[in-house]
Amino acid sequence: MLENCLVAQDFKTQGCLEKHNLENYLKSRITPSDKKCLLQCLEKINFSDLLGTKIRLVDKNLVHKTSQENVMISEIELPIKTKIGLFSGDVTHTTEINLDHVNQEHIEAILLTELCRQASMVSLSRFLGSDAEYHIIEEFKKYRHIVQRSNDILIHKLPVKGKKNKGIGLCLFTVYQNSKLCLSGYFSVMYFKKGI
Repeated sequence: MLENCLVAQDFKTQGCLEKHNLENYLKSRITPSDKKCLLQCLEKINFSDLLGTKIRLVDKNLVHKTSQENVMISEIELPIKTKIGLFSGDVTHTTEINLDHVNQEHIEAILLTELCRQASMVSLSRFLGSDAEYHIIEEFKKYRHIVQRSNDILIHKLPVKGKKNKGIGLCLFTVYQNSKLCLSGYFSVMYFKKGI
């Protein structure tokens, strides 16, 4: 599963994922301990210091929006080949979510959830391919530090699935700010290739 991420994995996690064949985890039902292990491995990877210079705008169709103004993420091209996606988030870039009280110090959970959901949709669409459909069936988030409004937000995404054309997969995420892990979690998804 992470063949293309070995360089980053060894550099960033000191081989944390090396002993695990992640595809084998997903040949059958994903257990809570599998999810916990995968999330702990992703939490050890921080690409904040490997930022590429190229930033791509994310098309509204990839995140199921009708207006480009409601796309809250941009994709950052990494200088290494990896299945981990890196996105920057901007919570001020939406007219869709209106808050009656905006906290000037930290970002509300509803906005963080939408940032992670949008980044997950882009990662899953690219990972599963255009001939696949998926539905989020579970969401888990673990908050560690307050995410401040005044600083940049980076979202790491790692989609994981088995070798089957349909089943249960995960899209794990971490949110970093100032090189500090602020939030981690995952979306469990049910996926299938169209026509199967």
